[in-house]
Amino acid sequence: MSDMFVLTPSLLDSKSMNLVLPADRLSVHEITLPPMPAHRLQAALAGALEEQLLDDPADLHFALAPDAATHIQAGRPFEVMVCEKAWLKGLLAKLAAEGHTIAAIQPESKERQFAHWNLAQFDFRPKPRLTALLQGTARMAWQAPEWRWARIGLLALVVIQLIGVNIWAWRDRAELDAKREQINRILMQTYPETQALVDAPVQMAKALARDRAKRGGQDSQGLEAQLASKAIAGKAYSQVDYANNELKLTELQVSKP
Repeated sequence: MSDMFVLTPSLLDSKSMNLVLPADRLSVHEITLPPMPAHRLQAALAGALEEQLLDDPADLHFALAPDAATHIQAGRPFEVMVCEKAWLKGLLAKLAAEGHTIAAIQPESKERQFAHWNLAQFDFRPKPRLTALLQGTARMAWQAPEWRWARIGLLALVVIQLIGVNIWAWRDRAELDAKREQINRILMQTYPETQALVDAPVQMAKALARDRAKRGGQDSQGLEAQLASKAIAGKAYSQVDYANNELKLTELQVSKP
């Protein structure tokens, strides 16, 4: 098979080129498909052509004839052009690296019937100009020798940012550990009878509650404390519930005459 190809100026875009593929790299097949959504078409092509092809359909690129949509809707046969996907992908990557923008992919045609084909379909559909421009600029910036120091500076900035984030996280952990150690120290100094440190804030709260109980004080979460905080003078309650250290008051509803 020939690897020769031709680039011709695009009539629609003066900054782009048309890629003309050699005829011996292409094959044409005729099939019939029922009407279907566009997103299912590529899989349907692979299934319909599987018995006609020598290669695995997953390794091939399919392109529909210009009038295929009309024929599919009418249930009539139409033509599909096939080529090797990896070869076409490599060729397009080579041209892009050389700075070429491809507007259309056309077959080498000595017959008029193939004159208006465009193989830039499915996986090879052209990207919007802005997307292509951004990708080309990024590729140039990453590969061009004159951008070498800019690339080094960008990498250095990323490394510095990562180091800074790690240092900040280390400082936060150190401060948290210091505060935890301080709480543990206060607990052990205040209540030296503590046998083991498990959860210093919880252990401290329990120890304080025991101290209040010994001194005859009331627990801030006990029944008396909650009654004092929730009861409102001048109101009557039909029900008082106290369970799991939680007080619930149901106000008495007096029906009007």
